[in-house]
Amino acid sequence: MSKDHDRITLRVDGTRKQDDISLAEWPAEFYALDGASRGEMKREEPLPLAADAVLELELANGTRILVAAADAESYLGSVAGRGEAASGALEVGPPLRLSGPRLPAGAARDGLGAWIVKGLRIYRQGPAGVTALIAAGTFQDRQLDDHLGLYRCASDVFALSKVEALPESGEAALILLHGTASSTEGSFKDLWRNPRYREQLVATYGSRLYAFEHRSLTESPIANALALVKTLPQGARLHLLSHSRGGMVGELLARAN
Repeated sequence: MSKDHDRITLRVDGTRKQDDISLAEWPAEFYALDGASRGEMKREEPLPLAADAVLELELANGTRILVAAADAESYLGSVAGRGEAASGALEVGPPLRLSGPRLPAGAARDGLGAWIVKGLRIYRQGPAGVTALIAAGTFQDRQLDDHLGLYRCASDVFALSKVEALPESGEAALILLHGTASSTEGSFKDLWRNPRYREQLVATYGSRLYAFEHRSLTESPIANALALVKTLPQGARLHLLSHSRGGMVGELLARAN
């Protein structure tokens, strides 16, 4: 990475598409890196960026990661080549090359497995790029209606009431895990609109119906799962119903048992 402390250079192994508006109203340059575009893919010219630009990495499993350009090496690997052979540019291709002492489970250092980048967006307006991060947080909080944490679901109509922790019980509780940039209402309200579905839920779980409202744009699934665990009593029995990215939170809980 050509880095004079305030600039970096990217070399994208992908295809430039039309500009995109991904977060609120902030324009972004969009590059497709997925295999479906291989036939038209070409290596783009090196892209100089200010270090305070913001990159959005869209993974093949639907996850989106927002990262300051200055921190991109932690996700994309170091500058290609060594010494005089180094290109001075940070290579951006399909593999996500996470680095650091504690990698997510299943993430190889060569970025294989589920950690594949299929899209790159660049918010390059300096402070406006940072504002895109803020806009993402503002947007998701608006979707959540500023609800965060564990909520009990009413059994007759869709309504949520905050609880600090899941009560101890020998019976299983159902926890709803909503999708990206959404909320329990956005992902699951229709279950309450259908009397048959609602009656089945109540017959199975009684009052043990819960929802976990969490930030899905500016926090990782790992952070979401850890936050949920803090609300659970020892030995809790859970049934999880997830939508979209909520499944990643649920899988982390299931794998950790």
